[in-house]
Amino acid sequence: RLVARLIDTGHQVWWAEVGEDPRAIAQHAGVLVVSSRSGTVGHDLTSGVELWTSARPSGTECKQRAPWSPDSPDLRQPAVFLPTPGSDTHTVDVHRVGDGEVLIGSLDCSAAGRIVSDVAVEHGSDSIRGVSVSTGETRWEQEWIRDAQAFALPDTGDVIHIPGEEGRY
Repeated sequence: RLVARLIDTGHQVWWAEVGEDPRAIAQHAGVLVVSSRSGTVGHDLTSGVELWTSARPSGTECKQRAPWSPDSPDLRQPAVFLPTPGSDTHTVDVHRVGDGEVLIGSLDCSAAGRIVSDVAVEHGSDSIRGVSVSTGETRWEQEWIRDAQAFALPDTGDVIHIPGEEGRY
């Protein structure tokens, strides 16, 4: 159960059933996304009303072909990752937090991926690229360094830090 309480009095404002082992993973534009073993739900932060649902668990990042959320996620995310339905390639889709609509389909996250600002960073098997969350268009792409180890994709504001080879940039 998810319960919303006023911070100054503790008074309960609303509650909602959210499934087994729920985790709040993202919040954007008045919508809170909760993922559990039962799936994913987008709740209106003011009323608790269910705005969208998916039977699949979600995450704010993808790691080795599956949605994943770090232990201490930054809840301010405009989109979340869900497994692509019916895919045998283990790709993920990027869904808008506000309404659950698919923004980018069949993203290759062979190694890792995350949302940075309004860009989905896709770390596939051959390249790393930035895809606009609003348009689905590729903004940039770089050939991936084949010898690099899998890594997290840390960011600070609108900059992402990616390991590179000497002499290449």
